[in-house]
Amino acid sequence: MPKLEIGQEVVSINFGVGVITEIKDMSGAEFYIIESTEGRSTTMIPTVKEDAFRPLSSENELSKTLDRITEESKPLEFDSKKDRINFFKSNIQKQDIDTFVTNIQQLLQISDKGAAESKYLEMLLENLSIEVGAVFNEDLNQAKERVNSCLEGKFSL
Repeated sequence: MPKLEIGQEVVSINFGVGVITEIKDMSGAEFYIIESTEGRSTTMIPTVKEDAFRPLSSENELSKTLDRITEESKPLEFDSKKDRINFFKSNIQKQDIDTFVTNIQQLLQISDKGAAESKYLEMLLENLSIEVGAVFNEDLNQAKERVNSCLEGKFSL
């Protein structure tokens, strides 16, 4: 990912949509200072942890993402349900768009989802709804309706 800049809008499962307000050097390490667009919080993320967030998508990119989320993909195989849960627990923190979409696709295809996997899917879709709202200038309810319509009844927020 190219170096992010002050003023750039970013999205993360941890804080939703935010704006990079500062890049700060503290004790030899660089940090992005990100303020939530809702003004509720400020987050410091080391620049080496750029996989924890990504630039906000363009309208075109986000439309393609919405089209892709229900596409079938080869289901990942796990030795146990616990391994599957642990995989998604760590993988949902990765915010590059391809991993983000793959996580949603994989979770939608699991027929025996447990509470943890349903929660992870809900978190991803909630984050997607927040991004949809920011990109298409919609309130959260409108954004959720847009995401739900793309899910073709496979899951509902």
